[in-house]
Amino acid sequence: MNHRPLSTRRLLVAAALFALLGACSKTPTHPAAGAKDVVATINGHPVRRQEFDLFLKLSGTPAAAAAPSLQEIVLNRMIDIDLLARQAKKADLDKKHMLHMEIRLQKRVLLANAFVRHYIKTHPISPTVVANHYNKLMARLGHNLYQVRTIRVAKHALALALAHDLGHGESFAALARRYSKAPSAARGGLVGWLGLSEVPPPVAAALRTLKPGAFTRTPLKTASGWNLYLVEKKRPIPRPSLKDMSPRIVAGLREEMVEKLINGLRAKAKVKISKTAFRAPPPPQAPLHPPVPPAVKPAPVKGGGQ
Repeated sequence: MNHRPLSTRRLLVAAALFALLGACSKTPTHPAAGAKDVVATINGHPVRRQEFDLFLKLSGTPAAAAAPSLQEIVLNRMIDIDLLARQAKKADLDKKHMLHMEIRLQKRVLLANAFVRHYIKTHPISPTVVANHYNKLMARLGHNLYQVRTIRVAKHALALALAHDLGHGESFAALARRYSKAPSAARGGLVGWLGLSEVPPPVAAALRTLKPGAFTRTPLKTASGWNLYLVEKKRPIPRPSLKDMSPRIVAGLREEMVEKLINGLRAKAKVKISKTAFRAPPPPQAPLHPPVPPAVKPAPVKGGGQ
C-alpha cells in the first residue's frame, strides 16, 4: 500500500479538525452503515463514506476531483489520526480542560464559518447588481490611458501666468523644469501613462476632454497645489469583459456584504471589553552573564625601563 507519511504539523492540524468533527457528530447518532457506506474499518470501527468525503474536502480536494492515489493517501491519514486519537483517550487527554476549551473555540469558528456560508447562499447577488458594479468600475477606469506632463506650483497667480505663457507658445517641458515643484520637474514634468482612476476626479474630467498636444488652460487645485496638465499621447485600455470580471466582483461584493452583516451584529450586541483584557508583553530578561568588558591594553612606558 502506498502510505505516504504526514508531516507532524499538518497531521496535528488535520487531527484537530477530525477530532472536532468526531466530537460534533456524537449527536445525532449515525444509522447503521451499509457495506457500500464504509470505506475502511479500524479495529472494527467503520470509517463512513460521508466522513471520508468531508475529510477530502477539508484537505483541499473535493471527493469528485480526487484521483484514487490521492484518496488512498488521505484515507491513510484518517486512519493515522483515528489511531492517535484513541491513544489520546487512553491517556485521558480528552479530559484535559485546555483541550475542551480548544474544541469549544474550534466549534465556534466552524459555526461562524457555516453561518457566513449560509448567509451568502441565502442572499445571492443578482446578475443585475454585478453588471451595475462592472459598469461603475469601467466608468472609473475610462477608455484610454494618457501620457501626461504636469506643472505644479504653490500659488494660483503663478499657475495662471504659466498657463498664459503656454498659450503663447512656451514649452511645457521647459516651464516644468524651471517652475514645477512636482517630483517630475527634472523630466520636464513627464509623469508617464495614467488611467483616469489613478487621478482625482477633477483631473480625470479634464484629461478626458483633452486631445493629444492640448493642456489645461485653467489651473486645477489638488492637495499638492495648483496644477497644469498636458496630454502628449493617449491609447485605448484593454477592457476586461463582464464575464471575466464577474468572479472578482462577486467576491468583493460578498466580502462587503459579510462585513456589513458583522457590523450590524456588533451594533446590536452589548459588548464590553475589560480594561485589563490586553496585557503588556513581559519586559526583556536581563542576560544571565553580564557582558565582559573589552581588554584594555597597557599604556606604553615613556623613556624606556631600567
